[in-house]
Amino acid sequence: MLKALNKIKQRVESFLCDVCNRLRQYKVFHYTLFQVYFLAVTTTIIIEILSKRSLIKAARWMIMHPLIFVVNILVVAISYAACIFLRRKYSWYFLMFLLWLTVGVVDCIVISCRNTPFTFGDLKVLPTVITIIPVYLRPWQIVLAVAAIILAVAVLIYGFLRLPVIKCEMKRMNKAVVSILIICINLVLITLSMRIGIVAVNFTNIRNAYQEYGLAYCYTNSIFNTGISKPSGYSKAQVNQIISGFEKPNQPDKEDLEHPNIIFVQLESFFNVNRLNGVKYTENPIPYMTYLYEHCDTGLLGVPSISAGTANTEFEVLTGMNMKDFGPGEYPYKTVLSEDDVQCESIANNLKTYGYSTHGIHNNTASFYNRNIVFPHLGIDTFTPIEYMTGIERNQLYWCKDKILTENILKALDSTHGEDFVFAVSVQGHGSYPDEDLLTDSSLLMSIEGISGEIGEFNFAYYLEQIKEMDAFVKELVTALEKREEPTVLVLYGDHLPGFDFDESDLKNGTLYDTEYVIWRNFGKNEHVTKNLKSHQLSAYVMSMLGFDSGVITKLHQNRDKYTEEEYYDSLKILEYDMLYGDKNCWNGVVPYKMPELKYGYDEIKITAFESIKNKNEKDMYYGFVRGKGFNEFSTVYVNEKEKLETIYVNETTLFVPEAKLKPGDRLYVSQSSGGINVFPATLPYLLNTFDMEVPYTGSR
Repeated sequence: MLKALNKIKQRVESFLCDVCNRLRQYKVFHYTLFQVYFLAVTTTIIIEILSKRSLIKAARWMIMHPLIFVVNILVVAISYAACIFLRRKYSWYFLMFLLWLTVGVVDCIVISCRNTPFTFGDLKVLPTVITIIPVYLRPWQIVLAVAAIILAVAVLIYGFLRLPVIKCEMKRMNKAVVSILIICINLVLITLSMRIGIVAVNFTNIRNAYQEYGLAYCYTNSIFNTGISKPSGYSKAQVNQIISGFEKPNQPDKEDLEHPNIIFVQLESFFNVNRLNGVKYTENPIPYMTYLYEHCDTGLLGVPSISAGTANTEFEVLTGMNMKDFGPGEYPYKTVLSEDDVQCESIANNLKTYGYSTHGIHNNTASFYNRNIVFPHLGIDTFTPIEYMTGIERNQLYWCKDKILTENILKALDSTHGEDFVFAVSVQGHGSYPDEDLLTDSSLLMSIEGISGEIGEFNFAYYLEQIKEMDAFVKELVTALEKREEPTVLVLYGDHLPGFDFDESDLKNGTLYDTEYVIWRNFGKNEHVTKNLKSHQLSAYVMSMLGFDSGVITKLHQNRDKYTEEEYYDSLKILEYDMLYGDKNCWNGVVPYKMPELKYGYDEIKITAFESIKNKNEKDMYYGFVRGKGFNEFSTVYVNEKEKLETIYVNETTLFVPEAKLKPGDRLYVSQSSGGINVFPATLPYLLNTFDMEVPYTGSR
């Protein structure tokens, strides 16, 4: 094996040396300027082929958009120009090439999995992504990916160290000047191209932007173009002028003025599949949602993403803010809202002014998209992630089924005596969608004909299975809410289209950025009204229906008919900037919201006893059963708050510890953990007094 690898190594080295020697024969390759732009052109061509997944498409793009092609070359050339004055110039050239190649390969893989390109913001959700890699890749693919990474690192280190250090007559200071000049000239040209509109600064459709403006430019844009840029003429007077123009919303009839429970359920990758052209079903996969579309307030919902970006639709619905004002590919949950001192307006904070308690529910891990960090910034009082749920049932792919949300929503409503706002995020419809290996029932799908994109029949049949079960969950939830005597409003909507290669021509109406919403209620006039909205307008629309107008951004949305489209979105951007990055003039400089201390779950988790069996072969070594209540598969036993014990879930009242080094006086805790991440409070300690009669720790001993 080693001999074979050595032969491959020798052949590669011989090939590279031969190429280098041939290039050296041409004097032009000795010039630094030529090296920089030759490498930039070559790199741009390679990564565009990867991004467009086609040599022909890449060639057509370069021919049809020569100026944009040049802009991408200028972007890549900056990275190579920064290497000019370094001692191992060729080694650094090699490093930069591998980095750009990595971006191209990752983008090719990512867009194949989710139909959305790779952005710098994806690196910030990397800890989240790592935990779900097995969902997207099979074991052999994971092994291959790890092997490829190891090989790439080995090639990088070997190439970096083996490439020659070639002396140059130009002094290092002169090389630094040349490097700076190239970088500055390229930056000026790139900025000019942005100013005159050769390339766009902000992207309304990030997938189309990558195809139109090039991978190098768009990816670099996602690195530096983050947050909300300061609006022109931003001032306190400008903010006050916007606020002074607000009017009260039309009040509903008196019988509708009671404060109902308000429940939002964001349905993962859910949309009305009956909007698809060229697809035939043996039966309607979503009969109950279809009934709601026909009898309740409904309409198309414009969302900020396709195939992925759940948290950004969630962010728009909760805050009323427009993702188009942020950088391309940015996740505010991972940037501004993760900062300790940032709070902003949200429907949760607004409803608190009317006495509501606020709850978040998600049948996936709490740390997914930083929800455990962000929710308090948005005014959420309690959060029930999957780590605090019992009776978990997963689909064939991995994701928790949505029917578990019903009991947890009811628990949230029962947890207080007053009105509740519940924001639930589902996960069952999450991709990627497997082929026939995991398909259990393909009877829903009759045929796929005339779809312009590449859609696997078995993959789509699996997706139909999931949304059929999600439809059943919605029916179960509505039935449960109907049985309650409390007035309730239920808002259902999809966060984005699923990860299939749809084209807009495949849809009977709407765009690739449209899902649907439904507003059901068990009181007042439940008339069928169709109104198309954007996801950042949905919460304000619901508030207006109920006669609520708390919140500055809410009032702006409720008064949008007074503005032209441009004035409306300019005013929204000013208020967003003022709240998150500016002087908070909309609140007279003082944030009116108090950040709650997040409470997890509703069921008490408690240790009541430890039944131990001593290991005769080793001193102080025990195994045994932790007795209590509220346990689930995420429950983990700790000793003295630090040492994590191997824990096996038996049932809701029992955990088994196969091995533990214990002694009298030790304190046992149970904490919920997931994916190696423990962000949750532990139970009250249980004091091990003796192993014949354990005594719960009361704090007095």
